[in-house]
Amino acid sequence: MTDGEQQVQAQTSEVERLSAAHPEPLERSAAATSDAALFVTPTRYRSGPEVLPHIGPEAAQLADRVLVAHGEVGWRSVGHRVEASFAGAGIAMATQEHRGYVTSNAIATLADAARAANAGALVAVGGGRVLDAGKAAADRQGIPCLLVPTSPATCSGATAVVVDYGEAGGYLGSRRTTAPPAAAVVDTRVLAEAPDRLLVAGLVDALAKSVEVLSRSAAGQGAA
Repeated sequence: MTDGEQQVQAQTSEVERLSAAHPEPLERSAAATSDAALFVTPTRYRSGPEVLPHIGPEAAQLADRVLVAHGEVGWRSVGHRVEASFAGAGIAMATQEHRGYVTSNAIATLADAARAANAGALVAVGGGRVLDAGKAAADRQGIPCLLVPTSPATCSGATAVVVDYGEAGGYLGSRRTTAPPAAAVVDTRVLAEAPDRLLVAGLVDALAKSVEVLSRSAAGQGAA
């Protein structure tokens, strides 16, 4: 076993250890709480090892035809499982790959693909840019969005925030979608098996977020 495989095994074991006290996947519905702040997060949130097969039943609550926006690396690792779950739930799906920054043109491409597929919902599978592009495209189309993060390097799967970029990659700003994502399916085993560099990036991102929250709170702006 290589060093990388040992690290993945250790990460997976830790996830399973932490999940032992909660054998059922974490499931939360924003409708069950009166805290308005939660409505900037996905309305439904399922998290735990091996929850990815729930994506079909979750999507079936939204539509019988979906567009799946995905990246290259994440889709290569989970795409066959996503397709199997949709088939089992009787959902027709079309796919559209997203690459690069979340630009106006990229968002339009996904929105056009959803319209062409007559999709009643958009499912975003991948890293932060894919999830943000999917949220923005679904918002433009006025259809619900379901998020499936495949990387631990981002918090995009837990928010209604989209980070916009120019065509050259310059940061333009952040915004909230009109409605929060309808659901998120977060398979902790998938995240644990991601490359170590993504886990490190996620830890740094989490540290940065704490500074952002403190800064905005001090300015009276609230969390982004």
